[in-house]
Amino acid sequence: MLYPLIEKKKKVHIVKDLNSCACGLKYHSDLVIKRKTLKQIKFVEVGKVTCKKCASKLFSDE
Repeated sequence: MLYPLIEKKKKVHIVKDLNSCACGLKYHSDLVIKRKTLKQIKFVEVGKVTCKKCASKLFSDE
């Protein structure tokens, strides 16, 4: 299964919504999302996630 992922602070996080990751890290704080931010989001397999908080939140929700 593919998930939207973003790399911030040398870790790969799962994108939760428009402004934050599953672990609570904010990757976007502007009112309007820009193309530059959208280009940072990649859709890849869950095995690529390096943030332990994001991975545990994903598996605890299912």
